[in-house]
Amino acid sequence: MTHSTVTLFDVTEAERDYLAALYTNQPLLIINACILMPSQVVGPPQPVVAVVGEHIILPCHLEPAVDARSMAVEWTRPDLKPRLVLVWRAGQKLNLDDENPSYRGRTSLLMDKLKSGDISLKLSKVKLSDGGKYKCYVPTMNRDSVFELVVGNLVEIDKDSGTVVLQCESKGWYPEPELLWLDAEGKILSAGPTETVRGPDDLYTVSSRVTIHHQREAGLREKEQLLAETKKKEKKVKLNEELQKKEEEQKQLEQVVHMLMELSDGLIKLRCQLQHQDRDMMREHLDFDKKLQSVDKETESDRVKGYLKLKLILLETKLQLTKRKQEHEGLQHNTLEVLRKTDEVMNEMKEKKKEVEKLKVEISEKLEREKERGKNQLDQEEET
Repeated sequence: MTHSTVTLFDVTEAERDYLAALYTNQPLLIINACILMPSQVVGPPQPVVAVVGEHIILPCHLEPAVDARSMAVEWTRPDLKPRLVLVWRAGQKLNLDDENPSYRGRTSLLMDKLKSGDISLKLSKVKLSDGGKYKCYVPTMNRDSVFELVVGNLVEIDKDSGTVVLQCESKGWYPEPELLWLDAEGKILSAGPTETVRGPDDLYTVSSRVTIHHQREAGLREKEQLLAETKKKEKKVKLNEELQKKEEEQKQLEQVVHMLMELSDGLIKLRCQLQHQDRDMMREHLDFDKKLQSVDKETESDRVKGYLKLKLILLETKLQLTKRKQEHEGLQHNTLEVLRKTDEVMNEMKEKKKEVEKLKVEISEKLEREKERGKNQLDQEEET
């Protein structure tokens, strides 16, 4: 007795039932079926609404998600001839002769989302004629999703009153449909009466207009006001930062000036001490001259050798004192030079301090003017 084993992958439930019925009368054939849950093609539960001239996405995806880059995908309009809108095969869009010419150059898939099972259709420059039923179909799965695109038209814009008039028209309905306008929150808008026309094919065409406030204009004005307010705040912050920086510079300059003034006082005291030392040295020098003269008188007669020796000592001492005086004069000169440079730096710092204080006052006045201007604008807005 021979047993056959067949392993099938990606078998749908309907295919499994068909195989089971086909081999019911052949009990010797054993079928091992690996049943995988096939992905479903899921479209939007409600009609997609678009306005003439904009770019839209007709949503459609595989659930559970699988990589759709190499899959075949077809987008069609069942109510049109030719019905093909877009055909995707082997990772690229096909340009077929039986593609509806109205859609050429305006359709594409989202390349970066195919891997995650997103097979949505991007439709550019929407036309009124684009309104109708759309079918998203995956041949290898034999799964599809059908939904409707409703296209509205901007009839007129009143910039003075900030209102927009929208028009919607939809064809091919049976039985007679009800047309409602909804806002972004799903609330019903008050619209004009719905015009209903029944065609020779017994299908209904409905159209309606609605007037709404042009929120986009208001949004733009609000953004402009927000941008102006942001710039004003940034300018104020910048001025405050600059003011704070100048205040810190002023404090540093004040510290430097204070330090230089202390240094100047010290140098003045040092100069006074040097002057006193100079006078003392002059007096000592005169005293040595007097002593030397007295020794000359005392040693004229009998103390020649002692006198000569003493005179030599006094001469050496005088030379030392002369040298000391020269060093002292050099030190005094250097001290005067340092004092002069210190005075120059101190004067420069004082001028710099005046400039910083002047700039600080200007920045404070700017801040005050900005504050007053903002207050005036706020008062004008409140009056408006």
